Amino acid sequence: MRFSLLVLAFLCMDGWGLAKSKPSSYRISTRIVPFINNLHARARTAIRQKNYNVASEIYKSILYRFPEHVEVPRKMLEDTYLLMALQHQREKRIEDARITFKEGLKRTSLSSKLLTALALMESKQEGRIYCARSIVKGVKKCDPERGVPLFKWKIFSDGDVPDEPE
Repeated sequence: MRFSLLVLAFLCMDGWGLAKSKPSSYRISTRIVPFINNLHARARTAIRQKNYNVASEIYKSILYRFPEHVEVPRKMLEDTYLLMALQHQREKRIEDARITFKEGLKRTSLSSKLLTALALMESKQEGRIYCARSIVKGVKKCDPERGVPLFKWKIFSDGDVPDEPE
């Protein structure tokens, strides 16, 4: 039995050239989405158990360690960058969260989802209200459907905060 498993592994790896052939993007995308969802679930479990380093490593493995021919879907990238930035926020590492958001925005070509989360994070930081406002204005330009509800946030309903810094 062991021998047959070894032979099967050899044939799948190299014997018939299967390892050298590049799989179609459709087959990869249908298999990669459940795989990444599973990794996200494992990261959530690690966070619940207060294993923050394990969760960060899982997110990094999704973002940086896939082979070049594997194309991670844009939505999965957005979600992973968002989860990683939120993890940094949880650990009070705001500068790392900003870096993660900026990197995610570069890789996902200005995702309105990431911009919205960045604006929310900046609105919670002392003295960063103007930064949050400018980000939300950018979201409104990029994605009007997502941007309009953001102006109902409390930071925009306060009459005492001017639009521009003095």
